[in-house]
Amino acid sequence: MHLAVHAILLAIILQFNTRYWLGFLCILVSHYLIDWIKLEWQGKWKEGYLFFADQVMHIALLLPVAAIYEDAHIDWSFLFHPNIFCCYALWL
Repeated sequence: MHLAVHAILLAIILQFNTRYWLGFLCILVSHYLIDWIKLEWQGKWKEGYLFFADQVMHIALLLPVAAIYEDAHIDWSFLFHPNIFCCYALWL
């Protein structure tokens, strides 16, 4: 059911455009696999770590799939700013 909801919402967001069918399938299959891995690891890892890893994996997949269809440049240099490193340290 969870995957069906994502499929319907993704199809609506993509306006049912068949141009995106391969990306659509990649996102759905990877979403299923990521969620399956998360379920397998529950109880073995802290819930906060699992949630963070789950979100990172989903975003890490969405970015390259979106980049295939849209030419966009993302400046990642802000991640290496000293103030951001302080936030990373506080979060850990």
